[in-house]
Amino acid sequence: MHTKRESCRLCLSPDLKQVVQLLPVPVGEKYADSKEKVAESVRYPVDLYWCESCGCVQTLDDLDPDFLWSDYTYLSGQTQGIVDHFNEFAHAAIDKYALCAEQLVMDIGSNDGTLLRAFKEKGMRVAGVDPATELAQQATTNGIPTLPECFSELSAQKVLDEHGKASFISAFNVFAHSADMVGMIKGIDLLLEGEGVFAFEVQYLMDILDKKLLGTIFHEHMIHHSLSSLSKFFATYGMKLVDVERVNIQKGSIIGYVARDGSKWERQQAVTDLLQLEDERKLTEFSTVHTMELWLREQRKRVESLKQEWKQADLTVCGYGAARSGPTLAIQLGLEHVMSYLLDNHSMKVGKFAPFEALEVRPTATLSAQEQDVVVVLAWIHTKGIIRQHLDYLEEGGQFLALYPEVTLIDKSNVESFIGSQ
Repeated sequence: MHTKRESCRLCLSPDLKQVVQLLPVPVGEKYADSKEKVAESVRYPVDLYWCESCGCVQTLDDLDPDFLWSDYTYLSGQTQGIVDHFNEFAHAAIDKYALCAEQLVMDIGSNDGTLLRAFKEKGMRVAGVDPATELAQQATTNGIPTLPECFSELSAQKVLDEHGKASFISAFNVFAHSADMVGMIKGIDLLLEGEGVFAFEVQYLMDILDKKLLGTIFHEHMIHHSLSSLSKFFATYGMKLVDVERVNIQKGSIIGYVARDGSKWERQQAVTDLLQLEDERKLTEFSTVHTMELWLREQRKRVESLKQEWKQADLTVCGYGAARSGPTLAIQLGLEHVMSYLLDNHSMKVGKFAPFEALEVRPTATLSAQEQDVVVVLAWIHTKGIIRQHLDYLEEGGQFLALYPEVTLIDKSNVESFIGSQ
């Protein structure tokens, strides 16, 4: 179930050093039917390590991929912003790389097929690979053929045998989720046509450090990518970064485009510019990454002070958001043994119990200042939207504790300035 690596996920160097020390956390998506089942859950390390050879920032603790992904509940198609983002990306990629009808587009971690559907609507053949069994079956039923496996050389061979070579391969928010990056890139190499392009979207280390995106650190995010370490990785396998875009998805990501060495696709200036910026910022140096741990210590002090105030005032506290990031935020910031339950409307989570403290998930309609004095926003990426939805709760005297961009107590006196801030 749990193993610890002894080499870098990208360059395989054994020269690794712990750079951000964190507390062990349970797997964030494992909501249980009973408190007893939660009691059986195990907490696994998520400490971050820095590779002295290539600068890659990563976890070293691997969990069984079936355990992580087989019952995954997130659906790409349930968030309109993601649907729009995928559609825009697909249409731009078709124009940029002159993709034609009947060419094969393959998506790694294809989820419910939302991204592939945008290509299919333009006449392309599509194929997906995703380890969430039910999602893969649903996508296939809905016209997006999906292999229910983790992507690897073996699964790539299966796709190749059934569909042939791909002109375009995508991996959105999954290229940091594989315990076997070497196997993943070899699978891509096997499937990709000679002039084909591989595109990936990952959360970006520079944004994670600049914006202190603590909520992105959990077991599934095994690497926090920089362009410089990725560039070295691709070069090892005869590939090159040809373009890159910075986007605000997940509060800070990059979309990279990769082609084979010797292909017609030339490196664009955006790649050179971002590599230069990383060098100027010393992004992949130990001291730069270590600032995350120093910041976290200060946030814990702030939380501890608030907890003492709440205890003295005998305030009731609950959490908002049964998100994957919830356990990470609650545990790393010292918010355990504070909240009585969680609020969320996810149909597959209401009535279940969170993997930390066995907190029951209740509908958000129960939010009331008469019931909850303080609401901790665990769905950090939606903090401002959640607060906007519940301004009446603040008017009634309630308070929100925002955990992003830093620990901040929100009431009716400062809500406008908080929502209006960057």
